[in-house]
Amino acid sequence: MNSDDPSTETASNNGFMSGFKELYVKYPPNQQNGNCIIFYGDEHKNCVMKVSLANGKREGEALVLRNKVPFMKLKYVNGMLMGRVERLNREGTVEMRGQLVNGKEWGLFEEYNANGKICWRGYYRNGKRYSEVVPNVIGNGFYDERRVTDGKLLTTAMYDDSLHHKNGYCVDYTNGELSECFYENGVKCKESGNENVIGSSPSNPLHLSPLVDPFDESTLIVSYLGTESVFGVSLTNQKVIMVKDNHRIQADLNSYRLHVYEENEMKKRLVSTESGFMSDANGRRWEGGVKNGMPMGYGVLYDEKGRKLYEGFRMKNDACCYGKEYYPDSGNVYYEGCYCNGKRFGRGIVYDRNGKTAYDGFFRENMAYSPQFDGNTISNRTELITIANRSYCDITTLLLPSWLCSLKRIEIGNDCFSSIRCFNVDGLEVLESITIGERSFTMAKEEGAIFNSTRKDGTCRIVNCPKLQSIRFGSYSFADYRQLLEMSKLPSLQSVVMGDKCFSFTSLFSMMGLIWNLHRYVDLAQLRFIDLGGNAFNGCQTVVFSSKRMGGLTN
Repeated sequence: MNSDDPSTETASNNGFMSGFKELYVKYPPNQQNGNCIIFYGDEHKNCVMKVSLANGKREGEALVLRNKVPFMKLKYVNGMLMGRVERLNREGTVEMRGQLVNGKEWGLFEEYNANGKICWRGYYRNGKRYSEVVPNVIGNGFYDERRVTDGKLLTTAMYDDSLHHKNGYCVDYTNGELSECFYENGVKCKESGNENVIGSSPSNPLHLSPLVDPFDESTLIVSYLGTESVFGVSLTNQKVIMVKDNHRIQADLNSYRLHVYEENEMKKRLVSTESGFMSDANGRRWEGGVKNGMPMGYGVLYDEKGRKLYEGFRMKNDACCYGKEYYPDSGNVYYEGCYCNGKRFGRGIVYDRNGKTAYDGFFRENMAYSPQFDGNTISNRTELITIANRSYCDITTLLLPSWLCSLKRIEIGNDCFSSIRCFNVDGLEVLESITIGERSFTMAKEEGAIFNSTRKDGTCRIVNCPKLQSIRFGSYSFADYRQLLEMSKLPSLQSVVMGDKCFSFTSLFSMMGLIWNLHRYVDLAQLRFIDLGGNAFNGCQTVVFSSKRMGGLTN
């Protein structure tokens, strides 16, 4: 068939171009790779599309011309319309901009008037308008989202600069009930009754699945300030679960099987192995589970003289989950317990050469573990975090996950965490006090810098901490945080003290709580003292003090 011959008239399968009927296609010489032109019929007979082919499928940037003038800019991925789309008016300026997913409008779209100003902004779902987004009276990043079919208010929330994603504090009005939550880059991180870690998404490694109970006496979970890495081991009911960032590996001490839990799923997958043996360059021999030419599963490791060195689980060259180390000369057990990343980690016992217990407790990276904060390492057994003056000024991430189930006090010195723009304390069940020194959590260290700052970010949330009694912020701390300070669901809170210039230009200061039926549980019932220093909240636009009754709201 000649590449220029008319084809059977067909409608496009892509939702966004459903009204465009392809009349015929002018293919490149080999009809597989190169540039092609699509001609349309009926009401779009004055339009043509120019696009490239790759292996017979449309690929890359596409341009639709109307009367030989650019009309739409699109993108194909593997033959399907995907990604950014723009529609131009007859003067060549943008009148609509958005995203396509599988050929249909999805996500944020913006429409512009003849002067280039936005006249409509909102969200599409599956090719249809779903909601409109308009600035809230609070300003500074807050927007109302209303359903287009009936104008119902859905959310009032902070957004990123592009408005593509909710990013920060959000009030959700879905189903006629008010609830508070928090978003990071479009992902809901926390709401009442949700155990996700604040400051992380469900896929974040600092989120622990229900497989791991941080309160269990045999669990050790460790992370490091300024990172998103997490390691740990939990030993319960003859099962050992090793946590390594997003990986969850379970070893069954009865069946000697390994299972891998798929990311973001609770389904476990049996690691299929074969029994075999192999040796390394040093003459050490492994007898046990093997997969793809590497140790995998349960087995025994012998040295070059045939003496037993290790018995337990391995993944490639690393001990994992649980095992035993032996004195090679006597064959007696040296260590029995848990492993992570090839090192003794978690609960374990060290024996002397006579078989007597030399140490019974927790290990971290082959060393006896102490729950005392060392300036860097935090764990589910840490009770006190103390940060020295002028520390951690360069890090941009500070995560205090809810599995810090032993943490009672947070004490941060002066001039710390200058680059942190989102401070979240959420779901720490035994936390009693938060003390922060002067000029921490701010890039502006003096009055002139505060007033000249052009930043629009900065969110501080302290919520869902049932035993928290006192909060103290030193002068100038959080001075250039401009979005939100929220304190809510703190039933034991007694005092809040802030020095001069704290939260000088924060848009919203919210203290909200629950009142249960029959007044059996009253949030903020213990609050007796609030002391705000000079020019604290100097530019605050909205202050909210409220309690939420089951089924209603009282102010």
